[in-house]
Amino acid sequence: HMKKFLILGVAALVSLTAAAEVTFKSIGSKDGKMEIVMEDAAAGDNVMVTSAKLINDGREVYATMMMCGLQNGVASYTLTFPMQKSFVNPKIALVVNGNENITDITSGVEGFLPEGEEDVCTCGCQD
Repeated sequence: HMKKFLILGVAALVSLTAAAEVTFKSIGSKDGKMEIVMEDAAAGDNVMVTSAKLINDGREVYATMMMCGLQNGVASYTLTFPMQKSFVNPKIALVVNGNENITDITSGVEGFLPEGEEDVCTCGCQD
């Protein structure tokens, strides 16, 4: 019976670590909002995202829109947030299948906000 127990132990370990594989993929701006794409390489065949927020400078900003894609066990989460003027220790907190994953995105957002462009077009723009 020892072999069976070992396999179960390993399976339990894998399912525990599988919840925390969320990584930063990209950041972009779309229609004056910020779109952040996160990827979960160990999503398996079923993901349920119940919450997505950006923690920036200690403030929590909830995603205004979330889209999930799943292909071959890899999930991508496209999160839309209000545009930020700056980033201070930014993290993305995603609740996936009931587990909160907090991913530091500092290195990913570096250089996203061009110098001097923070306050361009904040009160309505026309082409």
